[in-house]
Amino acid sequence: MRSSDFKNIILSKHSFFLVIVCWYGIGVCAEPDVRSVHEFKRKQGWFLASDVGALAVLGGFRDPLIVPLEATSIIREPRFSSGVQPSVGMVLGYDVWEYLAIGIKLGRGYVASAARLPSDINSPTDYALTHVDVALMGSLPVYQRWQLAGSVLVGFSTMTPAILPDVRRFGVGVGASLGVHYQTLLSGLFVGLDLNGRISLIPETGNGILPGIVSISLIPLIGYVF
Repeated sequence: MRSSDFKNIILSKHSFFLVIVCWYGIGVCAEPDVRSVHEFKRKQGWFLASDVGALAVLGGFRDPLIVPLEATSIIREPRFSSGVQPSVGMVLGYDVWEYLAIGIKLGRGYVASAARLPSDINSPTDYALTHVDVALMGSLPVYQRWQLAGSVLVGFSTMTPAILPDVRRFGVGVGASLGVHYQTLLSGLFVGLDLNGRISLIPETGNGILPGIVSISLIPLIGYVF
């Protein structure tokens, strides 16, 4: 294992531990919401949400089982999707209306065994996708404390490492999500499950099959309205 890979693993573990500690503190300090169903009204204002889920991309190419050390090109096998890897994210937003909010979303997902180029050995099979997006989020009450939630977003994307050395790794992206959220009995604290889809349009990532990188993620989340 390379030292940079080990460092990334350590940082990811520390980040996950910090998120758990922060949300535990919020849960301890939050006041219980004991209002009846008929009295309940969703708290509004500034909110912070974080998530840890699973991500895969559609398309890509997988290395053969044996790759000669002196090889400069290879024939990779096309595949329908990458391996499933972790995805983490955080949203800072504000409710501009009872059913509508805007926010900034930061996210990073990891991709396994899905190179973007079919024969260039310098094109990585494993990489990370990082996003910084502006999101428009909506919610619709469906039953008591349950809401149907959705969002559309647009922003910037990066691929690390780049598809090839010395090639630009920055681009743009668009996406959408649909999920179910629940307002817990801890006032302001909500949880949910979202299904996200995103297209990252990074130069040189089109492989003749897909125009960019199409990713799908399933995200359990937790948030708090201040």
